[in-house]
Amino acid sequence: MFRQYSFSMNINSFIIYRIFANLVAFWVAGKTIPGFATGDMLSLISASVVLTFLHIFIRPLMVVLTLPLQVFSLGLAYVIFNALYVKITSVIVKDIVAEGFLPALGAAVMISLVNMVLDGLARRQRMTRNGSENGEGRY
Repeated sequence: MFRQYSFSMNINSFIIYRIFANLVAFWVAGKTIPGFATGDMLSLISASVVLTFLHIFIRPLMVVLTLPLQVFSLGLAYVIFNALYVKITSVIVKDIVAEGFLPALGAAVMISLVNMVLDGLARRQRMTRNGSENGEGRY
């Protein structure tokens, strides 16, 4: 009756999940970070699509090109690059406003935190679907 789900998700499901998670994260960041504002639902959707595609296509290249900087800064450069992605998104999507670098940095940290929470909830849901209540199921 119910289909058993596995850990691996196809690329389309992954992209849709990432867009939804970024949409929620942008909404939370817009409500909590001073100097960072979001517009209507269409601008939230647009911003989440832009940020998702920046993370899918640009971030892997930037991580490889700046690996020595990442190691030297103990990962702090990764946070700075995330703020840069948020700032680029605010330039592309006109209704997303980051009034400087610090609001973009705060929004990047908030977006990362919200994504981390949503990823944890999704992982727990997948483990429950795979029949493991204590987290020892197959991924």
